[in-house]
Amino acid sequence: MTTREDGDRSEKALVRRLPDINYWWPDSDREYRPGRPGCIPTKRSWANYKADFYSAIQKLAWDPESEAPQTRFFAIAGSENTGKTTLLGQLVRLFVDDRFRELLWTLPETDDVEHLARGPRDVRTAWAIDRYHYDPSDADGESSHFVNQLPDLGPNRVLYLPLDADPAFQLRPERQIRDAVAYYEAEVLDGDPAETRHFVFVDDVDVLDDDAGDDGWGELVAELCRDAPARTVVGTATSDDVVERQLYDAERDEMRLDDYEIETVLPAKFRDYLQRRYPLFEGANAADGVEMAYHAALDGDASLERDPDTYRVSPSEFTTKVRAAVDHPDELLSALESYESQLDRMYRLVGSGGSDSPRAWIKRALEEYLLLGGYLALALDDDLFERSDEWFRAYLRGDADGEGHTFADDAGSVADDLLGSLHEQAPSLQSIKPRRVRDLSRLYSWVADELETRPFDYDDLLGESGDPGDWILDVDRRTLREKYFATLEELVLVAFSDGYGQKKPRHLRVGLRDVGLGNVLQWRDLDDVTSDRDGVRSKLEYMVAFDHVIRFSYNVNHPLDPNCGVVRYWRDGDDFVEFVPKVRGAPVPIGIDTASDTPVEKIDAVGRFLDRQSADPDADLHDFVRYEPTVGSPRTGPSGGLSKLSEWLDRRVLDALEDADEVDGLSDLWNASVETLAAIDGLSRADAETVADATALYDAVSDVRGVGPAKQETLWNPGTDDPTHWTVERLGAATVAEVAALDGFTETTAERVIEAAKHRTERGEDGEYERRIDRLRRGDDGWWNGLREEPDSEYRGSYEAFRWGENDDDPTGGSSGATTHHRIHDGEAQFGLVLTGGNSVERYESPEDEKPVYAVPLWLFLTLA
Repeated sequence: MTTREDGDRSEKALVRRLPDINYWWPDSDREYRPGRPGCIPTKRSWANYKADFYSAIQKLAWDPESEAPQTRFFAIAGSENTGKTTLLGQLVRLFVDDRFRELLWTLPETDDVEHLARGPRDVRTAWAIDRYHYDPSDADGESSHFVNQLPDLGPNRVLYLPLDADPAFQLRPERQIRDAVAYYEAEVLDGDPAETRHFVFVDDVDVLDDDAGDDGWGELVAELCRDAPARTVVGTATSDDVVERQLYDAERDEMRLDDYEIETVLPAKFRDYLQRRYPLFEGANAADGVEMAYHAALDGDASLERDPDTYRVSPSEFTTKVRAAVDHPDELLSALESYESQLDRMYRLVGSGGSDSPRAWIKRALEEYLLLGGYLALALDDDLFERSDEWFRAYLRGDADGEGHTFADDAGSVADDLLGSLHEQAPSLQSIKPRRVRDLSRLYSWVADELETRPFDYDDLLGESGDPGDWILDVDRRTLREKYFATLEELVLVAFSDGYGQKKPRHLRVGLRDVGLGNVLQWRDLDDVTSDRDGVRSKLEYMVAFDHVIRFSYNVNHPLDPNCGVVRYWRDGDDFVEFVPKVRGAPVPIGIDTASDTPVEKIDAVGRFLDRQSADPDADLHDFVRYEPTVGSPRTGPSGGLSKLSEWLDRRVLDALEDADEVDGLSDLWNASVETLAAIDGLSRADAETVADATALYDAVSDVRGVGPAKQETLWNPGTDDPTHWTVERLGAATVAEVAALDGFTETTAERVIEAAKHRTERGEDGEYERRIDRLRRGDDGWWNGLREEPDSEYRGSYEAFRWGENDDDPTGGSSGATTHHRIHDGEAQFGLVLTGGNSVERYESPEDEKPVYAVPLWLFLTLA
């Protein structure tokens, strides 16, 4: 054991508890203890695995060519009760459950029905994992598929650290975590940590906030990855923005790690709930399990009468066709009709008519989801879903189970957890003062109470007069939007959006991301939904649709597309289109009216949007998004006028610069190349190089503490003994003694300017902001080709760089030094959707351009989105 023997015993709390927490380690005499904080189950049924699990598996894979992890740090982001810890437990099970591990790599080799003795759901889950993460052609053991690599990865390759299980784990956390890793490497890991693959799972890493040293927990995670090349770190955190900000090194203007990935886990979507409520839709049908030829299906046998995915609801074809519909709109109709045909096949196989049809099950599940949402659906015990439909729905109406437990007990517990985490996490997200945090829960409750489906004026919340008695919230518009609503959005509690084509929005549209929490605050039960009291059902359908359209936007777009998750609304007179997401840069208007099977007015409104919207930025109806990278800021160089260098440069050179129209200050010199400077009248190439060197040096040292104008000038003009100017490169390579020998310098100031010069040299020409803008424009491999101007680009939007006052309305008057902004303009809309209360898909056309408008049942869209 390598932990520290001296110091406070509280620093060893985590190490002392490791064997209990990691009870699966070989030679351990510990076991799983239900209810014990930090002890995650690894034998739980696989019946309810969200899609996040299947996409997360490959993040753990090894790259056989580089002999290194494909992803060094994998972050799972999401708010409380979205299933992040459950997902970690499911990933850990892949390493520690011997029976399931054996099933994973023997199932592709045989159809031995004895496998089914382990349970049809385990077999079905193993088949699903193998289908996407196993390579049957791997003969030499060099596959990049994770299942092929699992046989070499056992229980001793996993370290689990639940930092929120005990506050004592958060005392001097950096030291405790390092000690825990050292203990694990010395006592459990079966090899050299630099060469032996192992995984460190850090649950709730962001509870450390800034307690893990001056650089926050991001530097700690980066060091854990750098210290051992064979190590993969998996962590959970509140949001992807939190992870990005922690991994960003502001001083060096770069990310601390290059090879990291973030997966955001949202509350369970409707399809997740449907598959848990009726496992048939996930393919887990026990009666058919014995008949399934799993090995043959994995091997691609096309002669099988039915595949294990016969019943599985999959959005993949729908997603693919939506992308294709931007070019060929009728592609979408074939995907929707294909799913309707799948439901018909399912009905012939398992339906018995009436309420026992697959369509009836979906509609019944939707009623329940309108009450539960994703958070509550995930929180309910598995046992509840084993009961009859009648018993389960009675429970949702308030009946107690056999032990006196009610639905209100489940709902209240989840709401308390989430609102408690809101108060705890909000200050660190948008710098909201602790005394104002309660405003967030009040604002959320207001949204849940109103269930407003139309845009509202800011004054509805802020008051119409200057009288404090007229205020609901005592903040200004900017604080309401950029802090309050932004925080609730980051925690996946609400979504807000502007109107399509509105450059200066005066109205705001807000929706609940999860209806279940809002229902808890309003004391609703299933009767309130099914009876549609006060129009509640239609409002909840709107909120669920809003949430799923946002998810739809993420699913159909490339993750680097700035339009991901952007959903506008459109209002023109009596026309209102509730949702306008973008697909490959082109808007897709989506209306909703579930009161009718064929809502003519809504179909007409969507059609009029299609006829009016244009890809021309100067058109009457057009929209764009402004893109700003999550971290970093544009480099602007030093501020101030040329007088700052009056003692640095010859008078002749200064006069030439002052006479140049393109030079107003130091920032212009900083942005200019040597070639640009040499083209100025009166300057030679040598003069231009001198100006560039002087500007770079001034930029590097002007903000260094203790180094004022006199010392700065000394660096540029050391004196007769040293007539050579100190450049940034020379200063960065100098010793402390060399710089300390200059007039006015001490060893301390010498160290500071050398470090500043090194940072200036190491960071290169571009910072993280510029790198992300470049990545945006260049794109990457795949169907999305980036925001290029090439005619064969598959992206329908276009990129524009602009400054206020040049090619936009300028509210401030503009200036030559204004920051460059980045716009992504929309392409042309090609089709629209209307979500209805009907049972089948119908095709209509816009009145002028005859673009297709598809009327799609709400339950069908939610199943696929």
